[in-house]
Amino acid sequence: MNLLPAFRKPGLLLMTAIVLFWTTHCFSASSGTLKWYYKTGGMISGKPAVDKTGTIYVGSDDSYLYALNTDGTLKWRFKTGSGIGSGPVIASDGTIYCGSDDFYLYAVNPDGTQKWKTTTTGWPEGSPVIGPDGTIYVGDNTNRLHAVSNTGTVTWTYFTGGGEGLSTPALGLDGTIYFSCGNRDLFALNPDGTLKWKYRTSDLIHSSPAIGLDGTIYFGCDDSFIYAINPDNTLKWKYKTELSVRSSPVVSPDGTVYCGSADDYLYAIDSNGSRKWRFKTDSDIFGDPVLGMDGTVYCASHDNYIYGINANGSLKWNYLTGDCVYATPVLGLDGTLYCGSNDTYFYAIHNTIDHYYTMPVFKPQSGYWSGLGITNLSNDKSANVAVTIYGKTGTILASESRYIPAHGQGKFLIGTTLTDDGWIKITSDRPVAGMNLLGQYQSGSTDYFLADIPFVSWRSRSMVVPHTAQNANWDTIVFLANPNDVTAQVTLTHVAGIGAGAPPYSVTIPANGSKQVSVGVIGGSTAIQGGYVLISSTTGLTAFALYNNIKTGKSSYAGINAVPITTE
Repeated sequence: MNLLPAFRKPGLLLMTAIVLFWTTHCFSASSGTLKWYYKTGGMISGKPAVDKTGTIYVGSDDSYLYALNTDGTLKWRFKTGSGIGSGPVIASDGTIYCGSDDFYLYAVNPDGTQKWKTTTTGWPEGSPVIGPDGTIYVGDNTNRLHAVSNTGTVTWTYFTGGGEGLSTPALGLDGTIYFSCGNRDLFALNPDGTLKWKYRTSDLIHSSPAIGLDGTIYFGCDDSFIYAINPDNTLKWKYKTELSVRSSPVVSPDGTVYCGSADDYLYAIDSNGSRKWRFKTDSDIFGDPVLGMDGTVYCASHDNYIYGINANGSLKWNYLTGDCVYATPVLGLDGTLYCGSNDTYFYAIHNTIDHYYTMPVFKPQSGYWSGLGITNLSNDKSANVAVTIYGKTGTILASESRYIPAHGQGKFLIGTTLTDDGWIKITSDRPVAGMNLLGQYQSGSTDYFLADIPFVSWRSRSMVVPHTAQNANWDTIVFLANPNDVTAQVTLTHVAGIGAGAPPYSVTIPANGSKQVSVGVIGGSTAIQGGYVLISSTTGLTAFALYNNIKTGKSSYAGINAVPITTE
């Protein structure tokens, strides 16, 4: 993203870079306070990257790419020929790709040695993006997008014909490459580098595009609008802010679009283009927001602050740096928030992130019981675990919290006094694993075991129940939970083993609600011998199928979580 054109020209490095020293200072505090900071020799305007070991990579205008350990100490630094104003990206083999104002794209090994470098026609703008085949896409300030192989060979270059420098590209599932270049057009290229289409706006576009799960392309524009464009180059909707939008959007699993504006606000826009809320800072927001697993939104502002904002738009915390912040934050593996500032410091901020898990089945009515076994996966930290039961209409029926010691296990026998069906949500400040042991009483006080229902941490808009049976011997019930703050429109289709499908069956699930549907209803028959059920939803769901032959007088039960085709 072309956020700092006035500062990004080669040769404008601070003179103090000649006599730099690098320091780390560590602190101990609670969420939203400083964990440690690391001083570089220049301002930091790019987004950091974190690898699978937790190592943090960040570029600085002092010409160095830094690799920092999770305690804020220097692992190594790699020198380029000029300032680094964009963020690095990490390939699956650990290679770090980073552009520099010396007109080179660098490939750096995980040990800090150079793998290769390839020249571009200008200094790179925005961060590189890696395609599924390993191709690296990077734009530069001469309005050219380059496709570079993972060996450093430029395979093609596309010239836009004019503009003010390219944004970070975004890749569609079909391989389409979307980007802007500081003129009035959003570009869509085919994977071979030919033009697919371009969408014309009324003013300059400096925002990098983002792609929703349904393929919708979102971006901001200097005409003050946030745009949603369909993959066929038609307008889906646009939302007007009060000033130019150079921040790049981020899209949540439920379709909410978060984006900053020069009017000082961070906006939350629903999937239909209506405003859910906006949060006021004291200056422009040029950097991109970041979405946490618990729904917290993080952004930085020209008012020198880094913000954590709750999912409802209220302030969670803010942290004051020493200068304006154009950079985009990133979350570490343990939830720590990392962000650079124009004050030359790189900050690590304490940030407790909740881990979310769901189980789509709760059966409390007389004759049933539910017992949860939860294991804390942390080696050295206790977990604060909360279990919440939601009813079918989305109301909270009961909740219970407790601490589980490191590598310990907790048992929850919940909802013993409830009478409504529903689903269960588990939140924890540490990663956990577990299951719900669902049982049924029959013949007085005799226990009949029903099924193990494992926790899942994903949500999906597209799932499959891989086997069904609905006949004289067997019943199959599909349980669906909608752990979102918006209503879900769901289509269920039974497909016989030979591939023939029944007409789709549609249901509506309220926000934070649930539904259970018999396969006989879905398939329109009581003589279903097999096949599977496809589930499609407007929001991410979880689902579980429960099988039983209790109507034959036997007591055979089994269950399986639906298998996600896509996850959120």
